[in-house]
Amino acid sequence: VLDIDPATVVRKGRLQPGRMFLVDTAQGRIVDDDEIKAALAAEHPYARWLEEQQLTLDDLPPRTMLTPQHASVVAHQQLFGYTIEELRIILAPMARTGGEALGSMGHDAALAVLSDKARLLFDYFTQMFAQVTNP
Repeated sequence: VLDIDPATVVRKGRLQPGRMFLVDTAQGRIVDDDEIKAALAAEHPYARWLEEQQLTLDDLPPRTMLTPQHASVVAHQQLFGYTIEELRIILAPMARTGGEALGSMGHDAALAVLSDKARLLFDYFTQMFAQVTNP
């Protein structure tokens, strides 16, 4: 806590999320959020740039839909480390419902170095984290 004379306080309040202020020591004033953002927005022709550079879906060439062969799909699944369990428990429900599968945050798999199955390179690097839950 700073020992400041309340008479010298120019402005009090809470800085809201997404908001900012600037202490301009040269002019001896506090610049509020709206003024900062207006000055930054006026600095460059952002609206014109967006209008000139924006692409719409109609501007894109039509997509060609490829139907991969079963062997190719299985090879890619193995290459990227998908297991039957992940396909059945996680991906299939997501494909059916369009929602995320629910599961626990725990990771109970054996350490990659001790596993008898082929593991992806990133499985050998783990990070411990603290999970905080509230009742």
